[in-house]
Amino acid sequence: MKKTDLKSLFKESWVFVWENPILWFLGFFAAFFSNNEIISLVRNYKKINDWINQLVVLKLFHFSFKNLFSVLPDFLNSNVSFVVLATSLGILLFILSFLSQISLVLSAADGQKTSFKQSWRRGKAFLWLVIGLYLLILIVIYGLLALFSIPWIFKHLVVAVPVFVFLLLGIIISFVSRYAIFFIILRKNKLFKSIKNGFLFFIKNWLITLKTSFFVFLVMLSLGLIISLVSVGTAIPFMVMVDFFLRFDLTFFFWLISGIYALSIIISVLFLSSVFSAWQTSVWVSLFSKLSSLYSNSRIK
Repeated sequence: MKKTDLKSLFKESWVFVWENPILWFLGFFAAFFSNNEIISLVRNYKKINDWINQLVVLKLFHFSFKNLFSVLPDFLNSNVSFVVLATSLGILLFILSFLSQISLVLSAADGQKTSFKQSWRRGKAFLWLVIGLYLLILIVIYGLLALFSIPWIFKHLVVAVPVFVFLLLGIIISFVSRYAIFFIILRKNKLFKSIKNGFLFFIKNWLITLKTSFFVFLVMLSLGLIISLVSVGTAIPFMVMVDFFLRFDLTFFFWLISGIYALSIIISVLFLSSVFSAWQTSVWVSLFSKLSSLYSNSRIK
């Protein structure tokens, strides 16, 4: 695919998402577990460096499991309602996020309007396979963390080497898992077959995959810049109004305007994030569909 094809793909995905408001709602929940690989790299680089520093410095766990188990029963007994509520909400959000992500993939592949109820009903058939894939990815990631925490690695290698290798493997796993999800949902592959096909698909299309991820990252960067500019621009008149209300001791109007302003910013960010999440999923599904048509006779099925 050429660069111009990506431009058309981005535009088509935007038109499709904008004309289907139900996808915005699905995008809100799907955003909790969907991301761009380059964005993840930028966000997590400092965290990984901190983790590496801790691995180098700490020789033993400065954490007593005995103390944990002695404190845990008291906490659970005194906060049982909070724990139950938090656990229930966490599980609900977990399921809603995966169902929304699956529904977005199905809707983007169909390329037509769909109802909320219909999207989730279709998505239930793939829920546990997708969750299983994410759990497997989590195990692999933590396995890599454990591997790179071996003191021998830091004794014989420059610290930057394992950090770079970990980031590289993490990005590859992210791309492979993205395509594996598509093979599960759109090709009805089983778990390990979807991972195999996802890996082969990424190897065949690594260049266009990286390009797409980069341009999606640029869109995300532009969106963040727009949000920042709007926030700064609207903050000036807001501060003038707040100063006016405080000078004349109009406390009620001060809190009213502050609440409206804060709520407007939050709603705007959530809305844009939801639309972006839906659009990003549509882009990747469209790319997958177009590239898949080139391999109708290959072993990637």
